[in-house]
Amino acid sequence: MELRQLIRRMAMENPLRGEERIANELLSKLGVRVSPRTVRKYMPKRPPGRPRGDQHWSTFLRNHANAIVACDFFVAVTAASDCSMSWF
Repeated sequence: MELRQLIRRMAMENPLRGEERIANELLSKLGVRVSPRTVRKYMPKRPPGRPRGDQHWSTFLRNHANAIVACDFFVAVTAASDCSMSWF
């Protein structure tokens, strides 16, 4: 299979992957060294208004909701009236 076709196929089958990740997969799995810029050149063009290889903020929140809800930020006031900010 030609490299251009392989890049297009990988991009179509994995729409959230950007040029960096595709280039790294080509190197690690096939031993083909390709720069991310070359991968971007042969990736199919996305419709206007839709980012290439990026998640929307709502998708990110949905995918990581459990971890985000598990974190809490609070302020503790000490006896000397100092404020201490912590992650829980």
